[in-house]
Amino acid sequence: NKQYDISAMFSVFIKDTFEHNINQSVEYTKHRKKLFDNLDVKYRTAKLDGNTKVSLQEYYNRMYNSIITLAPFGFGEIAVRDLESAMLGSILLKPNMDHLETLPNIYIPNVTYVDCRHDFTDLNARIEFILNDFENLTHFYVENMKERYSVEYNPTKLVMYYYDIFKELKDNLKNTINYDNFFEPVDCYKSDTAARDNHHPGEKWHLEFSKKFFIFIDKKL
Repeated sequence: NKQYDISAMFSVFIKDTFEHNINQSVEYTKHRKKLFDNLDVKYRTAKLDGNTKVSLQEYYNRMYNSIITLAPFGFGEIAVRDLESAMLGSILLKPNMDHLETLPNIYIPNVTYVDCRHDFTDLNARIEFILNDFENLTHFYVENMKERYSVEYNPTKLVMYYYDIFKELKDNLKNTINYDNFFEPVDCYKSDTAARDNHHPGEKWHLEFSKKFFIFIDKKL
């Protein structure tokens, strides 16, 4: 049995932080305070004493010993703890992420994480859902998150995403790019699928690329 029902190892009240002359801390604090306002005190909860930080080892120990890891939004929706929870065998519970368009995307409600409303009014109900069958659900959610991460964070997938974008735009780009000032490695490899074995594209390609690039630059100087 785990020591805690919930890991809530995050700060709530933080110092004023300004971006573009707007205090970002107001909404940050409001969102996280609302979580604790709705969280039932009956749960065994690992949390910080005020905003006092603990060592990284202690942070991981508490998450490892928690059935659920709560992950509210901060200065954005995504946090490192979203992945740390799966690494440490804890079910991720966070506000629904369907509004977010991101790549890679590992967030599938009721598959890789348990979602709740942004105002946390259903937080305790979602916690009860997990605790009522946590042994089976832990394996389901944790393994799904790990598998999704390994697929979505594959470097080739990210590279090919941008390759396909530029390939689709290439004809239009030809009408807007001044190739007299833009270097295009026309013999560039399509993907880095085989790069993991260090044989592709290889030293020869990189030397040839560098040579052509510097010749191009030299002509401009």
